[in-house]
Amino acid sequence: MTPLERLNPTVKLAVVTAVSVALLPVFDPWTPTALYVFALAGLLAARQVRSRALLGAQVPFALFGLGTFTVNALTRGGSVVAEAGPFEVTDDGLSVGAALAVRTLVVGVCVVGFVASTDPARLLTSLQLQARLPPRVAFAVVAGYRVLDELPEQWTTILRAHAVRHPSARRRRDGGPRLTPALAARAALTLLVVALRRGERLAITMESRGLGAGPRTTWRPTPVRRADVAFAVGALACLAAVLAVSAWTGRLAGPGALTG
Repeated sequence: MTPLERLNPTVKLAVVTAVSVALLPVFDPWTPTALYVFALAGLLAARQVRSRALLGAQVPFALFGLGTFTVNALTRGGSVVAEAGPFEVTDDGLSVGAALAVRTLVVGVCVVGFVASTDPARLLTSLQLQARLPPRVAFAVVAGYRVLDELPEQWTTILRAHAVRHPSARRRRDGGPRLTPALAARAALTLLVVALRRGERLAITMESRGLGAGPRTTWRPTPVRRADVAFAVGALACLAAVLAVSAWTGRLAGPGALTG
């Protein structure tokens, strides 16, 4: 197990939540950028995720951040710095849009690190022991976690099934179908239906086994060790230091930037 995998899952989840909550009132692009660099460097240094896989996992968050940036740049008031047809790009829109976009990347890299380093069984045990969640809630969380964890594999299977069903479709060099907008829409709908059906089967299975009907024992409990405390203290100290330096240099902007 890697150092990140040995950490208590609830402690890691609490750190990810703390970082996400701390960024909610931040509306300057510099503070989340610094946090993103630290989080990305830490995840790469831990060798938990390969650089290529980490880059691929960041694509959905980057696309969402790009959309947020574009909407804010074109619709928020402020001094006009450029014109794009009927739209006007403002300085406040660029600043706030960049802040929200980089914030998305920070949360994304933290989530990727958590998912890649957390075993579902240890997460289930930790949620019951440290987070004091009832077994019914803890099993539901882990079931949802497993469904999300298997979505990439199911997405690949759906695309391969489409290639078999439509031999005349345009292919890539590796033989797979080219991901056109129409194919992406059909595959996304199929993936949603598969996930919903699997979630329904999981719910029926847990209910039929009497989940939550009485007290349950815990196999292989996951304690909080010194390494977990050191990780949490170090991560929160890094977060506090970035916020303090950003405030000291005058770059930190709060919700007032929305009305600036």
